[in-house]
Amino acid sequence: MLEGNIPIFLLVSLFPFFFGAFWVCVVKLISLFGWSKFVDDRMMQSEPPAQAQHYAMQSMTIGSSFMPSNYSNCVSGWVHQTGVYLRPMWLFRIGHPLILLRWEEIARITESNVIFRKCAAITFRRDLPKLRLFGALGKAVLARWQEQNGNNRRKVEGRYS
Repeated sequence: MLEGNIPIFLLVSLFPFFFGAFWVCVVKLISLFGWSKFVDDRMMQSEPPAQAQHYAMQSMTIGSSFMPSNYSNCVSGWVHQTGVYLRPMWLFRIGHPLILLRWEEIARITESNVIFRKCAAITFRRDLPKLRLFGALGKAVLARWQEQNGNNRRKVEGRYS
């Protein structure tokens, strides 16, 4: 061992600690720019209902098209009559609790394209960042939204015509 140098076994033994601390900081930072904006009154303490449709390993983005918080293949989503439940996989749960996006909070959901990938783009009634859901979860959310809004539109048109 050379004098003045840090022994290699000390570096190797401390690496997991520093890597873990770095990981926690990065995941928490990602949550601050996206997920945390949805947590206030949407955080759920209990699991999603058993009858909700579950979609694992899905992708989503939160925020603008320029620099969104990106969750690629690490989000689980549940589509239910009360709304959409979202939670990232266990590696990303620090600062990312289970949330429920209620249907009545959503202003509109449209199908859009992001770099040749179709997604369901969700715009909220309140001042919240746009959320984009990709894959099977995005298709299911868009279909449920169209089903609910189509029924509402027919009722309203029937009443006023």
